[in-house]
Amino acid sequence: TKREESDNGNIVSMTVPYFNDHTIMNKGIENALELDNIDISTFYEEHIKHGDYGNVVTTKESDKMKMCDHICDLDNDSQKKILSNLKPIIERIVTRARQHTATD
Repeated sequence: TKREESDNGNIVSMTVPYFNDHTIMNKGIENALELDNIDISTFYEEHIKHGDYGNVVTTKESDKMKMCDHICDLDNDSQKKILSNLKPIIERIVTRARQHTATD
């Protein structure tokens, strides 16, 4: 994201880094997940819409809860690999929270 991080009293806004080495999820927190070796085709819902001119438009939407449930059902080693980019992000959040708590 191009947003700046900010700290306004009790409200802290932090950004998640963009991981450009991923080929699947390029947006949102999902970009931090290591999913390149996972078949994510089952984590999409297909929607069919009939257009005003007789055309049929098919779109696929990510089912984030289904993907989350799948990740939660995996063994610990697989989870660690998928979530590995999130650990430093969470550590940054904890550090900021501790700093903020120490100044109160």
